[in-house]
Amino acid sequence: MKKAKSILALLMAFVMVMGIAVTGSAAADAVAEESENNGAFETADAFGFGTKIKGVLDEAEDVDCFTFTANANGLATAILSHNEITDASQDIAYFEIVVYDANETEMLSFRSTGAEKETLSPSFAITSGATYFVVVSMGSIHSETLEYAITADFDSSARTEVEPNNQAATATNLELSTSGNAKPYY
Repeated sequence: MKKAKSILALLMAFVMVMGIAVTGSAAADAVAEESENNGAFETADAFGFGTKIKGVLDEAEDVDCFTFTANANGLATAILSHNEITDASQDIAYFEIVVYDANETEMLSFRSTGAEKETLSPSFAITSGATYFVVVSMGSIHSETLEYAITADFDSSARTEVEPNNQAATATNLELSTSGNAKPYY
């Protein structure tokens, strides 16, 4: 009887863990639609890490703005995906993506060609509590409606600089020791 209870307890624990894993996956697969008019920072659609937002660019002047607030320091990436565009050139940008901080300072920009179904941005450092904007616009091609989806990913385990760090007193510590005896370097 004790053995049966032990097996039953292990089985129930396994089912609970699997339920949590499935729930976590479902949240990561969440999909939202952009709202119009989201063409400015003031009207940007808010989204969280792991949430995919579907958008449409209808004309050359159409711009879609999205915003998120970091809940921890780390590295973020933006992923733009779209259907393959027939007869697309590798040299022509169909999408331009720019990431700004809350002061509207450009942090990075990247392009996606029609032949690429998914484009990953370079990583960029984010600071806990700070707000960021991701702006999607048409690239060089303006002749058709373009559908896309954008997702943000986050790595909190990455060591990043923390602003302000312009003086030794506010410098971000770098741990360069692999022996476990880390020493701060500036």
